[in-house]
Amino acid sequence: MAPNQSYINYAATADYDYFHVNSIDPLPSGTVLVSSRNTNAAYDVAQATGQVIWWLGGKKSSFTMEKGANFALQHDVEMHGPNTFSIFDDEDATKAMIPARAVVLHVNFRQRRVTLQRALSHDGLVVNSQGNTELLPGGDDFVGWGAGGAVSEYSRSGKLLFDAHYAARSVNSYRAFLFHWTGTPATAPSLAEQKASSGGVTIYASWNGSTETRAWEVLGGSDLSDLQPLTTVKDDGFQTAIHLASSPAVVKVVAEGAGGQALGTSAALTSSAA
Repeated sequence: MAPNQSYINYAATADYDYFHVNSIDPLPSGTVLVSSRNTNAAYDVAQATGQVIWWLGGKKSSFTMEKGANFALQHDVEMHGPNTFSIFDDEDATKAMIPARAVVLHVNFRQRRVTLQRALSHDGLVVNSQGNTELLPGGDDFVGWGAGGAVSEYSRSGKLLFDAHYAARSVNSYRAFLFHWTGTPATAPSLAEQKASSGGVTIYASWNGSTETRAWEVLGGSDLSDLQPLTTVKDDGFQTAIHLASSPAVVKVVAEGAGGQALGTSAALTSSAA
């Protein structure tokens, strides 16, 4: 691709990155879909010869770009089926402060026209690099807002279903994906206690990072050799408070899974309230 297709001005005092590849999507046809950030375009390229079969967007698009279908400084261009493309549209954030979009485009190859199916923005969030759009199997869209430091999930109608921001604004993600994850901590569950004003003792059970804990079994007794089940309570998030009417000399908690299986056991705690 010729450098004159770039939207980046040449300067003799700096390296000239006129193209800047930021995604490659192998297609079933045997070609590859190449995204060029600095030409505002994506190209279908024959792997064997390097021939550009068509290009989407940019100064010499092979297609007529209908209203809302243009993009700039894009990231993560992917093809889904014969006509659907997802693109993270960074837009010209460094100059015009235009909010970024996650877009889904429909390409009519016969008529050589591109139409906007849907576009998602994030309260005017400006993103000058990175980002991605993931089309989920159920029809939702999951968006990584790149340098904007956020990730979001939207319904097919555009309703915001989930939104998270990184604590530090300097933190960003190249791409973000939604998938099932199981957290199994390397350390044992934690246990603490507090004497209750109403009598007895309140113990606090937690296991930071565990995604499978559903309940806590409390074991107590006069010493380690005499621990008996006292109660089982439902897990209540990061820290579960459990009130015991009496104060056993020694207590432990066992994290249980959905089927009641033991996942982890805390160290024994010698009660100061006993």
